[in-house]
Amino acid sequence: MEQNQPPHYEQLDTRVLKGKFGRRAFLKIPLFSASAGVMTGGATYLVGTYVNEKFLDVVSYVEGEVRELAANIHALSGSLEAKLHAEKKELEQHYEHGQLKIFEGLGIATPEELSEFEQILNNVEQFEEHYKLAERITIFKDRVKHQITEMEAAGEKKISEIPLIGNLFDTVNDGIRSLYGKPTGADGAQYRASLRDKLSALTSIYDANEDNLIAQAKVLEKINDYLNSTDLSGVEREFYTELKKVAGNRYSPDQFKEMVFSIDRQSGENYALSMVESTLNTLEDTYKKIQEDKAYLQTLQKTLQEGITYKEQVRAMAKEQVSARKEKIDAMIGELRATVDTVISSLENKGYSIDTKEEKISRRDITEFMKPISGYVLTIASAVIGVVAMGYTGLLLFKQRKTIALRDALNDTVDQFNGLVVNYNSLIDRASDQSAKTNAK
Repeated sequence: MEQNQPPHYEQLDTRVLKGKFGRRAFLKIPLFSASAGVMTGGATYLVGTYVNEKFLDVVSYVEGEVRELAANIHALSGSLEAKLHAEKKELEQHYEHGQLKIFEGLGIATPEELSEFEQILNNVEQFEEHYKLAERITIFKDRVKHQITEMEAAGEKKISEIPLIGNLFDTVNDGIRSLYGKPTGADGAQYRASLRDKLSALTSIYDANEDNLIAQAKVLEKINDYLNSTDLSGVEREFYTELKKVAGNRYSPDQFKEMVFSIDRQSGENYALSMVESTLNTLEDTYKKIQEDKAYLQTLQKTLQEGITYKEQVRAMAKEQVSARKEKIDAMIGELRATVDTVISSLENKGYSIDTKEEKISRRDITEFMKPISGYVLTIASAVIGVVAMGYTGLLLFKQRKTIALRDALNDTVDQFNGLVVNYNSLIDRASDQSAKTNAK
């Protein structure tokens, strides 16, 4: 009878065993690590983008508040009024020294047209008198109050929407207000809303009037530039004076201009006549521009006078009256604002650079500067976190591979050992049976 031979077992080698059970797991490590890195980096970028947007929103909000405060302080300083005063003084000098008279003397302008500049100068002087330091301080205080009340209202609204905490916050706030004798509850809410309505109306009028003054200063500056360029040269002035002497009182300004253009070119004064003709043509073009700007200036001054009147009316009203007449007041302010904006838009189309208060506040230079920087930081951070995640995942998987390999090698060793034990016991049993058979014989 053929007996089963026990299997032959190879000698155990630790490195062979670990390598045998670690190769497959090792091949999975790069794939799993890369996947983990991409997912972690991508998730970091998505979350970071959201956080970055919120961060930039906060930066933009803070920058806007700071710019508004800076603009209010700038208005308080009186620098705009100083600019207006300087331009007015220069125009006064042109008017008093006869620079404008050149246009009248050459038949380009009428005395009635030039007299309108006197009224413009008087209006500017009235505006200077109105916007003294006391008035600027009042405007500044109202603007700051409005800024604070708007921020306070927005903050209270957000907190009041939070369950439980909102009610507690309202109760505490009303308790503080009652200590200072301020209205509380529904009456307090109505009181604060009326205050905001009045401050909002006033600041809207202030802003429209300030933009009006900015535009007036720019137009006065341009008119002064035109007048600075209209002076006659020495030769022109001498020849012009001689012609006026010849003309005497026989020619009106229009007739004098025609006389200049009809003088015989063979009189030996061709050069001087050509210069005067050229100057006349240039001055006619210049005066058309001055007339256009004067019309804009007159509109702005009329609108500013209305704006000052509206401001005084709203100031004199009780807060409750302003709220009750809010629709009518808003319409009045809307018309005021529309007139100023229309003039400014027309001036800008002509090449004027007018920096309104809203444009100053709405700039976001810091925010725009930080946008690409925060974007680069976010991208780099996401990539670094992704690489770190990939490396860390690879390290964990590598350690796990070694552990699994050792476990599988141990299990294989145990299986082989158990096989040896079984075979050994089988051999012992067969030897015992053989010995028993031998003894029996």
